[in-house]
Amino acid sequence: MGSNPTSSAIVSLKIRVYNVEKYFLFMMRSFLLFVVLSFSLMAQARIAIVIDDMAHDMPLVNAFIDLPKEITLAFMPDSENLEILLEKAREKGHDILAHVPMEAFRDPSTLRKNLLLVGDSRETIQQKLEWHLKQVKGCIGINNHTGSAFTSSYPSMCPVMEVLKEKKLFFFDSFTFHASQGKKAADAYGVPCLIKDIFLDNNEETEKILAQLKTLEEVAKKRGTAIAIGHPKPGTLAALKSWLSETSVVVVPLSKLFKE
Repeated sequence: MGSNPTSSAIVSLKIRVYNVEKYFLFMMRSFLLFVVLSFSLMAQARIAIVIDDMAHDMPLVNAFIDLPKEITLAFMPDSENLEILLEKAREKGHDILAHVPMEAFRDPSTLRKNLLLVGDSRETIQQKLEWHLKQVKGCIGINNHTGSAFTSSYPSMCPVMEVLKEKKLFFFDSFTFHASQGKKAADAYGVPCLIKDIFLDNNEETEKILAQLKTLEEVAKKRGTAIAIGHPKPGTLAALKSWLSETSVVVVPLSKLFKE
Protein backbone atom coordinates (compact mmCIF):
# COMPACT_ATOMS: atom_id res chain seq x y z
CA MET A 1 0.00 0.00 0.00
CA GLY A 2 1.21 3.58 -0.65
CA SER A 3 1.87 6.03 2.14
CA ASN A 4 -0.95 8.24 3.32
CA PRO A 5 -0.45 11.73 1.77
CA THR A 6 -2.07 13.39 4.75
CA SER A 7 0.22 11.64 7.23
CA SER A 8 3.30 12.57 5.18
CA ALA A 9 2.21 16.18 5.08
CA ILE A 10 1.69 16.23 8.84
CA VAL A 11 5.13 14.71 9.46
CA SER A 12 6.72 17.20 7.07
CA LEU A 13 4.93 20.07 8.78
CA LYS A 14 6.07 18.88 12.22
CA ILE A 15 9.66 18.71 11.00
CA ARG A 16 9.45 22.25 9.64
CA VAL A 17 7.91 23.52 12.86
CA TYR A 18 10.60 21.72 14.87
CA ASN A 19 13.33 23.30 12.75
CA VAL A 20 11.78 26.75 13.07
CA GLU A 21 11.54 26.34 16.86
CA LYS A 22 15.11 25.10 17.00
CA TYR A 23 16.32 28.07 14.94
CA PHE A 24 14.28 30.49 17.06
CA LEU A 25 15.75 29.07 20.28
CA PHE A 26 19.26 29.32 18.83
CA MET A 27 18.71 32.97 17.87
CA MET A 28 17.23 33.78 21.28
CA ARG A 29 20.15 32.18 23.09
CA SER A 30 22.62 34.03 20.87
CA PHE A 31 20.85 37.32 21.49
CA LEU A 32 20.75 36.76 25.24
CA LEU A 33 24.45 35.84 25.25
CA PHE A 34 25.20 39.02 23.31
CA VAL A 35 23.21 41.11 25.79
CA VAL A 36 24.89 39.49 28.79
CA LEU A 37 28.36 39.94 27.32
CA SER A 38 27.60 43.55 26.36
CA PHE A 39 26.38 44.43 29.85
CA SER A 40 29.32 42.57 31.35
CA LEU A 41 31.78 44.56 29.25
CA MET A 42 30.02 47.81 30.12
CA ALA A 43 30.14 46.91 33.81
CA GLN A 44 33.85 46.18 33.54
CA ALA A 45 34.67 49.24 31.41
CA ARG A 46 37.15 51.42 33.24
CA ILE A 47 38.64 54.80 32.51
CA ALA A 48 41.77 56.48 33.81
CA ILE A 49 42.20 60.24 33.49
CA VAL A 50 45.58 61.94 33.85
CA ILE A 51 45.85 65.69 34.38
CA ASP A 52 49.15 66.94 32.96
CA ASP A 53 51.03 70.20 33.52
CA MET A 54 50.18 70.46 37.19
CA ALA A 55 52.17 73.57 38.13
CA HIS A 56 52.27 77.21 39.15
CA ASP A 57 48.60 78.28 38.97
CA MET A 58 47.79 77.52 42.59
CA PRO A 59 43.99 78.16 42.68
CA LEU A 60 43.28 76.12 39.54
CA VAL A 61 45.78 73.37 40.38
CA ASN A 62 44.31 73.07 43.88
CA ALA A 63 40.86 72.70 42.36
CA PHE A 64 42.09 69.70 40.37
CA ILE A 65 43.69 68.20 43.48
CA ASP A 66 40.26 68.48 45.12
CA LEU A 67 38.75 66.20 42.45
CA PRO A 68 38.15 62.54 43.41
CA LYS A 69 41.32 60.61 44.20
CA GLU A 70 40.80 58.37 41.15
CA ILE A 71 42.06 61.23 38.96
CA THR A 72 45.81 60.85 38.36
CA LEU A 73 47.96 63.99 38.57
CA ALA A 74 51.18 64.61 36.61
CA PHE A 75 53.34 67.37 38.13
CA MET A 76 55.99 69.45 36.38
CA PRO A 77 59.22 68.82 38.32
CA ASP A 78 60.37 72.44 38.09
CA SER A 79 57.09 73.88 39.44
CA GLU A 80 56.93 76.58 42.05
CA ASN A 81 55.42 75.47 45.35
CA LEU A 82 55.80 71.87 44.19
CA GLU A 83 56.25 70.33 47.64
CA ILE A 84 53.09 72.00 48.94
CA LEU A 85 51.09 70.72 45.97
CA LEU A 86 52.54 67.22 46.23
CA GLU A 87 51.79 67.01 49.94
CA LYS A 88 48.17 67.93 49.36
CA ALA A 89 47.85 65.50 46.42
CA ARG A 90 49.30 62.68 48.52
CA GLU A 91 46.92 63.47 51.40
CA LYS A 92 44.00 63.28 48.98
CA GLY A 93 45.19 59.85 47.77
CA HIS A 94 45.94 60.67 44.12
CA ASP A 95 48.35 58.69 41.98
CA ILE A 96 51.23 61.03 41.13
CA LEU A 97 53.39 61.10 37.99
CA ALA A 98 56.52 63.10 37.22
CA HIS A 99 55.69 65.00 34.02
CA VAL A 100 59.17 64.94 32.50
CA PRO A 101 59.96 67.53 29.78
CA MET A 102 61.37 65.98 26.61
CA GLU A 103 62.51 67.50 23.35
CA ALA A 104 59.83 68.18 20.73
CA PHE A 105 60.19 68.66 16.98
CA ARG A 106 58.30 71.93 16.93
CA ASP A 107 59.84 73.43 20.06
CA PRO A 108 63.58 72.80 20.36
CA SER A 109 63.76 75.29 23.24
CA THR A 110 65.97 74.28 26.16
CA LEU A 111 64.37 76.79 28.54
CA ARG A 112 62.65 74.07 30.58
CA LYS A 113 65.03 72.91 33.28
CA ASN A 114 66.75 69.59 32.59
CA LEU A 115 64.87 69.05 29.33
CA LEU A 116 65.76 65.60 27.96
CA LEU A 117 67.39 66.07 24.55
CA VAL A 118 67.96 63.58 21.72
CA GLY A 119 71.61 64.61 21.55
CA ASP A 120 72.25 63.95 25.25
CA SER A 121 74.56 61.14 26.27
CA ARG A 122 73.20 58.15 28.20
CA GLU A 123 74.74 59.55 31.40
CA THR A 124 73.27 63.01 30.86
CA ILE A 125 69.78 61.63 30.16
CA GLN A 126 69.88 59.56 33.32
CA GLN A 127 71.24 62.40 35.44
CA LYS A 128 68.46 64.70 34.23
CA LEU A 129 65.81 62.04 34.84
CA GLU A 130 67.14 61.40 38.34
CA TRP A 131 66.77 65.12 39.05
CA HIS A 132 63.12 65.08 37.90
CA LEU A 133 62.33 62.03 40.01
CA LYS A 134 63.97 63.61 43.03
CA GLN A 135 61.67 66.64 42.73
CA VAL A 136 58.44 64.65 42.39
CA LYS A 137 58.76 62.49 45.48
CA GLY A 138 56.41 59.54 45.75
CA CYS A 139 55.60 59.34 42.04
CA ILE A 140 54.51 55.96 40.66
CA GLY A 141 56.14 56.68 37.31
CA ILE A 142 56.63 59.29 34.62
CA ASN A 143 55.00 60.57 31.47
CA ASN A 144 56.42 62.84 28.82
CA HIS A 145 55.78 66.58 28.57
CA THR A 146 55.81 67.27 24.81
CA GLY A 147 58.66 65.01 23.62
CA SER A 148 57.73 64.20 20.02
CA ALA A 149 61.41 64.17 19.01
CA PHE A 150 62.76 62.47 22.12
CA THR A 151 60.15 59.70 22.39
CA SER A 152 60.55 58.83 18.71
CA SER A 153 64.25 58.13 19.30
CA TYR A 154 64.67 54.55 20.53
CA PRO A 155 68.33 55.08 21.58
CA SER A 156 67.24 58.09 23.67
CA MET A 157 64.40 56.23 25.36
CA CYS A 158 66.54 53.26 26.43
CA PRO A 159 68.49 55.14 29.16
CA VAL A 160 65.13 56.35 30.51
CA MET A 161 63.88 52.78 30.77
CA GLU A 162 67.06 51.67 32.53
CA VAL A 163 66.34 54.12 35.34
CA LEU A 164 62.63 53.27 35.53
CA LYS A 165 63.37 49.55 35.67
CA GLU A 166 65.89 50.04 38.46
CA LYS A 167 63.44 52.12 40.48
CA LYS A 168 60.42 49.91 39.62
CA LEU A 169 58.48 52.82 38.13
CA PHE A 170 55.94 52.94 35.30
CA PHE A 171 56.05 54.74 31.95
CA PHE A 172 52.89 56.37 30.67
CA ASP A 173 53.32 57.47 27.07
CA SER A 174 51.52 60.76 26.42
CA PHE A 175 51.85 59.73 22.77
CA THR A 176 52.42 63.20 21.39
CA PHE A 177 53.83 61.68 18.18
CA HIS A 178 52.62 58.66 16.23
CA ALA A 179 56.15 57.21 15.89
CA SER A 180 56.82 57.10 19.64
CA GLN A 181 59.25 54.36 20.65
CA GLY A 182 58.13 54.46 24.27
CA LYS A 183 56.29 51.13 24.28
CA LYS A 184 59.04 49.36 22.34
CA ALA A 185 61.74 50.60 24.73
CA ALA A 186 59.63 49.85 27.80
CA ASP A 187 58.95 46.30 26.62
CA ALA A 188 62.66 45.77 25.93
CA TYR A 189 63.50 46.64 29.54
CA GLY A 190 60.48 45.06 31.20
CA VAL A 191 59.02 48.40 32.28
CA PRO A 192 55.19 48.53 32.60
CA CYS A 193 53.84 50.91 29.96
CA LEU A 194 50.46 52.36 29.05
CA ILE A 195 49.56 54.71 26.21
CA LYS A 196 47.16 57.64 26.07
CA ASP A 197 44.04 57.15 23.96
CA ILE A 198 42.53 60.65 23.85
CA PHE A 199 43.44 64.25 24.63
CA LEU A 200 40.40 65.82 26.27
CA ASP A 201 40.98 69.51 25.85
CA ASN A 202 42.75 70.44 22.63
CA ASN A 203 39.57 72.50 22.29
CA GLU A 204 39.05 74.18 25.67
CA GLU A 205 35.27 74.66 25.42
CA THR A 206 33.44 72.70 28.10
CA GLU A 207 30.94 71.19 25.65
CA LYS A 208 33.75 69.99 23.39
CA ILE A 209 35.51 68.39 26.37
CA LEU A 210 32.27 66.66 27.41
CA ALA A 211 32.03 65.28 23.87
CA GLN A 212 35.56 63.92 24.20
CA LEU A 213 34.62 62.27 27.48
CA LYS A 214 31.69 60.57 25.75
CA THR A 215 34.08 59.32 23.07
CA LEU A 216 36.34 58.04 25.83
CA GLU A 217 33.42 56.12 27.33
CA GLU A 218 32.72 54.46 23.98
CA VAL A 219 36.36 53.39 23.67
CA ALA A 220 36.26 51.93 27.18
CA LYS A 221 33.01 50.06 26.54
CA LYS A 222 34.37 48.52 23.34
CA ARG A 223 37.86 47.70 24.59
CA GLY A 224 37.39 47.42 28.36
CA THR A 225 39.70 50.30 29.30
CA ALA A 226 40.59 53.76 28.03
CA ILE A 227 42.96 56.53 29.13
CA ALA A 228 42.66 60.27 28.58
CA ILE A 229 44.91 63.24 29.24
CA GLY A 230 43.56 66.61 30.30
CA HIS A 231 45.12 69.82 31.55
CA PRO A 232 44.44 72.26 34.40
CA LYS A 233 42.08 74.51 32.45
CA PRO A 234 38.75 75.98 33.58
CA GLY A 235 36.78 74.19 30.85
CA THR A 236 38.36 70.86 31.73
CA LEU A 237 37.55 71.30 35.40
CA ALA A 238 33.92 72.16 34.68
CA ALA A 239 33.53 69.26 32.25
CA LEU A 240 35.07 66.72 34.61
CA LYS A 241 32.91 67.79 37.55
CA SER A 242 29.78 67.43 35.42
CA TRP A 243 30.82 64.15 33.81
CA LEU A 244 32.01 62.50 37.03
CA SER A 245 28.61 63.08 38.61
CA GLU A 246 26.81 61.32 35.75
CA THR A 247 28.99 58.65 34.15
CA SER A 248 28.22 54.95 34.61
CA VAL A 249 31.76 53.92 33.66
CA VAL A 250 34.16 53.18 36.51
CA VAL A 251 36.97 55.72 36.88
CA VAL A 252 40.18 54.28 38.33
CA PRO A 253 43.66 55.53 39.21
CA LEU A 254 46.21 54.89 36.48
CA SER A 255 48.05 52.43 38.74
CA LYS A 256 45.02 50.09 38.62
CA LEU A 257 45.49 49.65 34.89
CA PHE A 258 49.25 49.25 35.21
CA LYS A 259 48.82 46.35 37.63
CA GLU A 260 46.79 44.21 35.24
